[in-house]
Amino acid sequence: MKPNIVRLRGVCIFVLVVCIIGVTCALAAVTVSLVRPAIELRILYRAWKALSAATFGFVAFYLEMGLTIEYLRKRAHQERSVRRFSDRELRFLQAVAVICVALVLFSWNALYVRPSGAVWIAVSKAGTWEIPQAEAREYLWRDMIWSAVIILGPGSALALFARSLIPARKSGS
Repeated sequence: MKPNIVRLRGVCIFVLVVCIIGVTCALAAVTVSLVRPAIELRILYRAWKALSAATFGFVAFYLEMGLTIEYLRKRAHQERSVRRFSDRELRFLQAVAVICVALVLFSWNALYVRPSGAVWIAVSKAGTWEIPQAEAREYLWRDMIWSAVIILGPGSALALFARSLIPARKSGS
């Protein structure tokens, strides 16, 4: 195999594995959020904070790896074994990336819920006020679903993109 194809294959396999892990964790988070088991509110808050941080990490990873794969795909384009994408497929992947970034930047944390001693506080642009624990729990579950869906959508698209670019090994190499 040519060096550009080898690099592309290695990056695509790495991206595919990370995306599968991210999508699997996001599906688990969505499932748990829909079932809503009885969890102590502070533990739910910590889980939400971890998932929120993971969301930003995965979005950065998806964007970086998408650009890396595209760069390597263009460099390996001279070899005929690299799959070509139609303009429609590339526009779809770009649209998924733009929608994901827009969701993260423009509508993230419209209402932020946090503990303050024995009470729960809601913080938004309108101000800060105390809310009941049941309402705080509802906001945290909604935010967990939101974060998981942001990981799920682009992760699935990038995994399909990376999988379709993994060139098959030739029997002689």
